[in-house]
Amino acid sequence: MAPLQFLFFFLSVITSNEGSSIKPFVSFYPNWATVFTKESVILTCNVDTSEPIDQIYYWYRDNQILSLYTGAKSVKIDHAKQEHGGSYQCQTAESDKSEPVRLHVSHSWLTLKVPPFVFEGDELYVSCAGYPGYSARYAVLYKNSKVIGSSPSDADFLVGTTNMTMSGLYRCTRLVKDGVIYHSYSSEEYISVKELFSKPVAKVNESHLKQGKVLTVTCDTKLSPHRETTELQFAFYRNGHNVQGFSLSSQYGVPSAQLEDSGNYTCEVQTPTGSVRKRSNMAHIQIQERSYAPIGIGVTLALLILVIIVALLVYEFRNRVVSSFLNRHNSSIRSELFSKPVAKVTESQSKQGKVLTVTCDTKLSPRKETIELQFAFYRNGRNVQFSLSNQYGVPSAQLEDSGNYTCEEQTPTGSVRKRSNILHIQIQG
Repeated sequence: MAPLQFLFFFLSVITSNEGSSIKPFVSFYPNWATVFTKESVILTCNVDTSEPIDQIYYWYRDNQILSLYTGAKSVKIDHAKQEHGGSYQCQTAESDKSEPVRLHVSHSWLTLKVPPFVFEGDELYVSCAGYPGYSARYAVLYKNSKVIGSSPSDADFLVGTTNMTMSGLYRCTRLVKDGVIYHSYSSEEYISVKELFSKPVAKVNESHLKQGKVLTVTCDTKLSPHRETTELQFAFYRNGHNVQGFSLSSQYGVPSAQLEDSGNYTCEVQTPTGSVRKRSNMAHIQIQERSYAPIGIGVTLALLILVIIVALLVYEFRNRVVSSFLNRHNSSIRSELFSKPVAKVTESQSKQGKVLTVTCDTKLSPRKETIELQFAFYRNGRNVQFSLSNQYGVPSAQLEDSGNYTCEEQTPTGSVRKRSNILHIQIQG
């Protein structure tokens, strides 16, 4: 790379990466951390950017920039040599540098091939591979010296759906033919299973909330950057009882909290298949009863007289002023903030086990499109969800999910609140 290119690159990194939160990651294809000499592998720099611009990619091996690969999102190493092994990183002018990923290039008779990254919920495959072009047979796979698989001919093993307990030392043995004789070889790799997402944390808007106020519980978690596109589902519990089933909303809310809403709240996060599931800490919420100050009889009478006087003054003012005001502004039209919501469902008669989604459909006034709305959903009059999402979903509908559904929307202060029609949903067995 020419000196001017180096100067431009480092200046752009310094100016663009100040406060940058974008972090790419390197992936291999095939998805093995080890390749044999003479085999090929493709390296890809995966980066999520909000700006649809042409990126310039920079590659590093063992912290040394690889000018030959500059500019390419994906690079192919053909007929790998042992000097191609090392820790690879990538970067754009808009991003931080990725975490290092080590590529091993082997010239051994036998190599246990494992993925460079293994996350909870992954289907873990490993390969007890003999050197290309040589016959091999009788593969045996061990974990921590215990046999977990064997095959007379196949090199690939499905270990299973991973969890954190599957980290450990894996070893395989196999016979590889050299000339006319089969020799026994072994190879081992340590597999470290990484978290798919962090343990969730249940957070509340206020731990001591006044009766009648909005209660919001948020389930906070963070996905691994390598798995940011994974869809997560959230469920909420009060004193161990489910109050909101698994849905895509990470919030549970009660529009008007009552004393019985007090308790210990937890939330649970899972993948759509349920292969990875984690529960949060416990968050205690205490709803405080409204306090009413005692009022004496004399004060009550004084207030009553004051109310009557004010009412008379308002009546007189209305007769004299309001009518003329309306005449001057008779062309003004007072429009509603948002339309009456309509509860909609994709199918009114859904099959048991299918996804059930109820949508609260409304339209904001064009002049008030930036106003945030809150949505509550009810089944047979009982609240099942309150959040910023206008959808309530059940990933696997059951017979007890049948009933009359309504939805309610309001402004954050609750000053404007409207309820929808009744929508009957019947789950068929």
